This record gives sequence, C-alpha cells and structure tokens, in this order.
Amino acid sequence: NFVANGLDLKPGDEVLISTMEHPAGIHPWRLKADRYGITVTDVPIGLPPSSVEEITDAFERAITPRT
Repeated sequence: NFVANGLDLKPGDEVLISTMEHPAGIHPWRLKADRYGITVTDVPIGLPPSSVEEITDAFERAITPRT
C-alpha cells in the first residue's frame, strides 16, 4: 500500500506483479489501476518456481516501455 500510493504513476503506466502475490499486496495496485488508469499485469510464475532465474526471467520478459 505504501509503495503503490507513493509512486507518481500516470494513466497508461504499467506495474508488474507476480501471480504469487498475497491478496493484500495485489489490492492496492488494483485500486490504483481503477482510480488512475494504470495497467497492472500479472506475471505468471510456476508453483513452486524451479529457480530464482525462472522468476527474474519471467519479469524481464514482461517489461515493456510503459513499465
């Protein structure tokens, strides 16, 4: 919540979150998306992840110019 509300994001900006996030970590981003028009993209992570690299690679692939 603190981080989501502390960033000056504009409509069209994108935030990446993991499909492994706790609901309490997702909710502030969804609220900000509804209020300010940002895009929240779920990055799929397998359960359990096979390695740290699997997680970082998934996020690297998901990055766009709007992220």
